[in-house]
Amino acid sequence: MSVDAVIIGAGHNGLVAATMLARAGWSVEVLETSDVAGGAIGSARDDAGYVHDWGSAFYGVLQTSPVYAELQLDRRVAWACTGTPLASLWDPTGEGVAMHRDAAGTAAGLGVDGPAWTDLVGWWDRAGQHLFGGLTGPIGDPRPLARWALHEHPRDAVGTVRTLLEPVEAWVQHRFQAQAARMLFASNATHADVAVDASGSTPPAMLLAMAAQTYGFRVPVGGASRLAEA
Repeated sequence: MSVDAVIIGAGHNGLVAATMLARAGWSVEVLETSDVAGGAIGSARDDAGYVHDWGSAFYGVLQTSPVYAELQLDRRVAWACTGTPLASLWDPTGEGVAMHRDAAGTAAGLGVDGPAWTDLVGWWDRAGQHLFGGLTGPIGDPRPLARWALHEHPRDAVGTVRTLLEPVEAWVQHRFQAQAARMLFASNATHADVAVDASGSTPPAMLLAMAAQTYGFRVPVGGASRLAEA
């Protein structure tokens, strides 16, 4: 029997590719040597009854991906998050700042930089998410960037391009006045293994910071294996 596509490996990339092709009407066969699909997405229950993710365990930006909505992972998986999804500490005495699920609550804790944080979240809701949707979505799909162009004022486009290229260390210096907001934002770049003084370190910091503020760094209830099952 012939098929239209053969997917080698049932990791998350293979599962998404197979699902999208099948939904488009293709006949698809997925080959996997393990007994359970998921690749590095998996969970195990210990003797005490606790569920542990033994592979990938962070899905903080999944909600920003077109795949999340396209495959209805918001409905097929139960998600949970805390009221404080992110915090940054930068002093041995414990000095730090926390992000709250409510953007107004985060802004209130940033003092003089509260209005700048509110403005940043507003830009993300209006245009930024469309821009990053174009950067992280299917290659060649013009729709996310077209939506960004509709919501971004032409005079702001140059500043947005600069943001994409600028080291986050420099970006937070001219965006925020105090240490708290600078650290809350810039620390996110380190999760992407990019130096804060490296060109292009602002986009990963932006994506993670706004994903935390908008969606709350949610985790799948019941463990990572729920994603592969969905």
